Amino acid sequence: MKHIVLATLVALSLSTIATAAPDAPAGSPVVKLVDAGKGAKKQLRFTAKKGLTRSMVMTMKMGMAMSMGANSMPKQDLPLMKLTMDMKVTDVTAAGDIRYTFSLKQPEVVADKGTPQAVIDAVKSASKGMAGLTGYAVVTSRGFTKEADINVPKDADPQMKQFMDSIKQSLYQISAPLPEEPVGVGAKWDTVMQLTQNGMTLDQTATNELVDLKGDTGKLKLTLKQSAKPQKIAVNGMDVNVLSLASNGTGETSLDFTRLVPSQATVTLHSDLKMEAGGQKIGMQMDLTMGLTSK
Repeated sequence: MKHIVLATLVALSLSTIATAAPDAPAGSPVVKLVDAGKGAKKQLRFTAKKGLTRSMVMTMKMGMAMSMGANSMPKQDLPLMKLTMDMKVTDVTAAGDIRYTFSLKQPEVVADKGTPQAVIDAVKSASKGMAGLTGYAVVTSRGFTKEADINVPKDADPQMKQFMDSIKQSLYQISAPLPEEPVGVGAKWDTVMQLTQNGMTLDQTATNELVDLKGDTGKLKLTLKQSAKPQKIAVNGMDVNVLSLASNGTGETSLDFTRLVPSQATVTLHSDLKMEAGGQKIGMQMDLTMGLTSK
C-alpha cells in the first residue's frame, strides 16, 4: 500500500507538467508560424472587456503504473479532481493587456468504488485548504501571461504550497499563445518552451492547427511532445534523480477570442518517467486527461 501512496504523491507533484509554465519570464513561450493556412486571413487576438466574468471548471484524471525496485504496481486510476475558478476582468490596457482576478472553490474529489482509501486521502490532502484562495493574472492580447500570483496563506503546509505553485504556473497556459502573423483555416504554429516544474527542467513543443475560424470563434487541434535530460530534483522532501522523461499528447480547444479563456478544451498526455530515489530505480507510466469548460 505504501507504494501506491508514494506513487500518488509523486504523480500529483508532477501531473501539471503538461500545462505548467516557466518559473521565470525569461522562459516565455516562443511561437513559430509553420503554415499561414488558406483563404481569408486575420490576426488572432483576445479582446476581453473590463467587467467580464467567467466561471471555469478544470478537471484532472490520471491513471498510472509504477515499478520500484523489485516491486511493481499495476495501473491504478486516481480519483478525478474537479477545480472551479471564478474569474473577473478588472482592467484592459491601451496595449491590450488583460488583467483578471480569480477565486477558487473547494475542489471536488470523485473516486471509483475500487479506489483504495489511502489514495483518496492523498488526493484530498493535496487539495486541502484551496477553497477561497484568490489571485490575479495579466495576459497579453496574444495570450502570453506576463504576471500571475495566488495568495497562499503563510501557514499552509508544504504539500499544499507545492500544489498551489503548480496551479499558479498552469495559469500561464490557460490561453494558448497566438501567432503574430495573420492566419486562416489550416494554419499551423509551434509553441516552443523550456519548462521548470518542481525543479524538473524539460523541453516542450506544442503544435497547434487552426481547424475552424468563424467571426470571434475558432477551434484548434493540438499535438504535444516533451522530453527531459538526466537531472536531480526534490519531490515532497525526497531527493530524486530523474533519468529520463518522454511524453506525447493530443488535444482540442474551442476559443471565443472575446472571452479570454477557452469555452472548452481537452488534453490527453502519456508520459514515461524513469527516476532513482533512495537507492531504488523507479519507473512510472502516467496517462493524464485534463479538461476545461467555462461559461
